Amino acid sequence: ISDAELSWDGAEATGISLQKGENDTLYVEGTANCKNGTYKYTISAKDETDKVVSTISGKFTVSSRVSFQRMADTVKTVYEKSAIEPIKFFYYSIDKNDISWQWTGSTPAGLQFTIDESTHTITLGGTPTSVGTFTYTLSLKDGNTLSGKIIVESSSPTVVPGADKTLLYLYKSTKTNGIYNDITRKYNYFARTAGGNSESGIDYSQYDFIVISEDVDANNDEVLNIIQNVKKPVLNMKNFTYTTSRLDWGYPDNGSINNTKITVLQPNHPIFKGFNAKQGSEIEILKEVNERGLMPVEVDYQDTYALATALKQGAGYDEDGEAETFLHEVPQALRGAKYILFPLSQKSAANLNDNGKKLLQNVIDYLLSTEEPKVKLPELRITDFSVNGVHATIDENTLEIRLELPEGTDLTQLQPQITLADNNTKVSPESGAVVNLSDNYFGVDFTVSDYINRKVYTAFVTTATGLDDMGISGVSFDGTTLRNPEGKWLYIYNVSGILLSTTNSDFSFEGLPHSLYLIQSESGSMKIVK
Repeated sequence: ISDAELSWDGAEATGISLQKGENDTLYVEGTANCKNGTYKYTISAKDETDKVVSTISGKFTVSSRVSFQRMADTVKTVYEKSAIEPIKFFYYSIDKNDISWQWTGSTPAGLQFTIDESTHTITLGGTPTSVGTFTYTLSLKDGNTLSGKIIVESSSPTVVPGADKTLLYLYKSTKTNGIYNDITRKYNYFARTAGGNSESGIDYSQYDFIVISEDVDANNDEVLNIIQNVKKPVLNMKNFTYTTSRLDWGYPDNGSINNTKITVLQPNHPIFKGFNAKQGSEIEILKEVNERGLMPVEVDYQDTYALATALKQGAGYDEDGEAETFLHEVPQALRGAKYILFPLSQKSAANLNDNGKKLLQNVIDYLLSTEEPKVKLPELRITDFSVNGVHATIDENTLEIRLELPEGTDLTQLQPQITLADNNTKVSPESGAVVNLSDNYFGVDFTVSDYINRKVYTAFVTTATGLDDMGISGVSFDGTTLRNPEGKWLYIYNVSGILLSTTNSDFSFEGLPHSLYLIQSESGSMKIVK
């Protein structure tokens, strides 16, 4: 194979060569930097006398071409006075002078083409300053021609008589739903598709608040930028809460097909004015569900508020599962402006009943006010933990729960009864659930949550050994180390009867879990709790 050669029948395709790979493999490869045309090649194999003993021939065509990086950019709608997300093209040609572009009719002020030879890309970008439809073509000598269209729409808000606040309404594909129609009758508004570029230089100063439709993509760059960096009140209808990774705030739990009502957790919050609601009150806010209704979200964003919950779907889509956060607030102190999540499917948005419309209006009134919420984070604390009438010791410093049950108790099928300090919280596993508590090495975690903030206790449950604690003369335990100054042979077992060590010297329990341990010697036995 080392004697194989590449030759050309006619013009050479510069940039293309013969490469020898492993396993007797040859490659004709490279980046063509020759003129357009068809190139014929022959690969020859020679023997030890330099005689050609075999050949194989082929051909390929080199052509010039220009293409869109994303075909979705062939027609692009943008807004005046807002920088557009750049439209990129790839061009395949030796000479950049082979590429040309022109506008059909008028040229949009503020937009321009730029070319980068190093990456063979062309970029259309800038900030349009005039409204209209503008068509362009890109042509490549001895190659193809592309056409595209930029539609520049006005960014001036629609003025509603008597309105003194201005809304920016962002959607993906449609704005014709109940939420949009209800809101835009009361406020000056500008409705448009959510952009894809967080560096777009959009001026949000003219808007008093922003509403994000449920159909907007969860990773939309503009929405991420707004929530993280724009100090404007936000009403987010999307069933996600956003960060760069999204999961830092939460992920959606699709609501049950029958999900039309919420359960109030913070009745003193301003958004519940006029409802006469109490903690735990249920409020029906949808007349009916159209495919999807209320879309609760599992949120994990510390120091934020769960204001109300709704049921997520169970094992089947038509079954009710457990409750998760429906109304979620990020306090102004955390974000720099108020934020409320109200995750209602766009398909059911037109089905809000009078309660739903009132709640929506209360949310907007609160976002636009200087009023502070009259709420506090619930107390996350287990006040009592018992099994079969035996009560545990709870250490709030270490968050450890310790319980000893009678000898012979089956630790794999227990039903702890758990009392919480605040009935606005939940515990998982829940009180009364069957739990395997036999792991006394790592313990078993019980998580107390207000649906957002979390506190984790670890339960260590043991059984009495039935052994008399006679003690071992000359051996003592100081809480960390088993002292054995007389050098007696000691056998150290964990609570499960597993031999941990045989020693005739001091033994340190540093690093071992808190538990009951059995010590045996020829002269007696003892129990210690580390």
